[in-house]
Amino acid sequence: MQAELESLKKDFERFLKNKGGKITKGRFEIIDMIAKYGTRFEIEDLVQWIYSQNKNIVSRSTIYKTVQLLREFGAIREVMKLNDRTIYEFVLGKQHHESKCMQGDLESLKRDFERFLKNKGGKITKGRFEIIDMIANYGAHFEIEDLVRWISSQNKNVASRSTIYRTVRLLQEFGAIREVIKLNNRTIYEFVVGKQHHEHLICVECGKIIEFNKEEIEQLQEKVCEEYDFTPINHRLEIFGICSDCKGNRVG
Repeated sequence: MQAELESLKKDFERFLKNKGGKITKGRFEIIDMIAKYGTRFEIEDLVQWIYSQNKNIVSRSTIYKTVQLLREFGAIREVMKLNDRTIYEFVLGKQHHESKCMQGDLESLKRDFERFLKNKGGKITKGRFEIIDMIANYGAHFEIEDLVRWISSQNKNVASRSTIYRTVRLLQEFGAIREVIKLNNRTIYEFVVGKQHHEHLICVECGKIIEFNKEEIEQLQEKVCEEYDFTPINHRLEIFGICSDCKGNRVG
């Protein structure tokens, strides 16, 4: 356990350097505390437990930010959403680093999703796991109806329309699919397995979605939260405008 923990810290330090993030003693102390906590957790429960062990370790916002970074890194993952609760898990020894192949991430997700379904008393069927493979192959932001049509065009026998819709909703509840934007009457989703946290530029003319990640934005958000003594839980940034292609068409 200790050797795995030290290996994780070294990898996490490299991850922070690559992002241009702060490398502080407090962040590594938080990793030690999370490892000692040793169970699935809600972030606020974890924060309270850490303070019960050491009130001087770091600020509340730093704990939240470190958990967010560990999620991007792959050492913490969202297990499920239950009513208003979001449950996370520390996955030491089976981290989902970006360098791992997508297939490994998918197989791990399927195992976790199977446990999620069992806990909900839901049906565990071959069709639901085939749908996960199809969504991963689709590889883009999607509207559910577009996804349904594409899956049917690839394999009409994979599952019924209602099963695809229901599986997408369950994957959204599980945390593997998230709603990106609502634009006019459209709701756009994305499959987040193996992806770092990112923001979106959205073209209001053609609907193009551009993903980007800027550490400066993350640092500014952390600074603002600290300034207002505000505890962040999650966030998403969407910038609406006109893409370069559409601007070029206007000029033409």
